[in-house]
Amino acid sequence: MKEIALTAVQKVEIIDSNTPQITKPNEVLIKVKKVTLCGSDITYFNRKTLPYDLRYPIVLGHEVSGEIIDVGAQVDSLKKGDRVSVEPQYYCGNCSYCQRGLYQFCEHSYFLAGHGYPGALKEYLVWDYKSVHKLPDSLSYESGALLEPMSVAYSGIKKIMFKKLKQ
Repeated sequence: MKEIALTAVQKVEIIDSNTPQITKPNEVLIKVKKVTLCGSDITYFNRKTLPYDLRYPIVLGHEVSGEIIDVGAQVDSLKKGDRVSVEPQYYCGNCSYCQRGLYQFCEHSYFLAGHGYPGALKEYLVWDYKSVHKLPDSLSYESGALLEPMSVAYSGIKKIMFKKLKQ
């Protein structure tokens, strides 16, 4: 499998790696179709020192869509051939935050292209099915990859409107 990896400051290379395999019953294998670059990807590209515990090479990209190739034994909401968009945060669903629907604060979360987990600038991706959403036929893979940044913008607008309505 080919990956596009950041190997040093402002240096990317196409590298070979093993195709990921489903190892947990709640995972899906996705053939990546489209990935968009985020401002955070550009920041990593230009950054002189890496944050967190990151080390080169780093596979970036967390705004992604693709096609389901295989599903784990516990996955019944998605099937082979489904067109999907990927939510880049894994959340456990069990901690006190997740139980209140505050997934963004999950005590056990991790992200695509962050905190040591490889991103989506590659041919295949394994991810937890809870964070993978089927695309309607009316949306293209391009639109599917843009759902994550659009949801961030939508959330911000919603918060602004709520504050305005309270005034």
